[in-house]
Amino acid sequence: MKNIIKIFGVIFFTLLIITGCTSNENDIETNFNNINGIVDKNNENINETINNQEDIFEIKTKDSSSDEVIVLGNIKINKNVTINEKINKILEKMSQLQFEGSPIELEKIEDNIAYINIKEEKNKNNWKQKYFQGSTGASITTYSLVENLLQRNYKGNWIKGICFTYENRSDIQFDHLDMDFFGTIIQR
Repeated sequence: MKNIIKIFGVIFFTLLIITGCTSNENDIETNFNNINGIVDKNNENINETINNQEDIFEIKTKDSSSDEVIVLGNIKINKNVTINEKINKILEKMSQLQFEGSPIELEKIEDNIAYINIKEEKNKNNWKQKYFQGSTGASITTYSLVENLLQRNYKGNWIKGICFTYENRSDIQFDHLDMDFFGTIIQR
């Protein structure tokens, strides 16, 4: 019984303090707006700081029926990381968003050209049988690979071109793919 009386006493005392310490609604609204103003201003400064430390890269593809460019998402990458790290992050995100996690690897960057190897997973031929299959599929796949890696709208220090291999080979040809896609340097 003493515990119940203590609980009611605490509740009563808390309500008394809450109702006794508040002012009218207009004052509360004004104070709340002032707090929001400070928070908004601080968030602007924080966002500016973050934006100054990060580069934003688009991941895009094309619509198969309209040939319209579709932005699938953006990646924010710290400006201080190397180009190799930036390309690896783009490859990882692109693989997840567009190619069901199929492997795409940066082999090296030499003379400002990124050498990219497209690999098949064991017992799967997603690249060969799915992404480079048919003229539309091959066109969308090559557009996505080339444009997402060249990042033509990016104004910072970037690669001058890319060169693709398939399973570390450049002499591969698929029916619906330009015969010079693998092994040819594609300029930015």
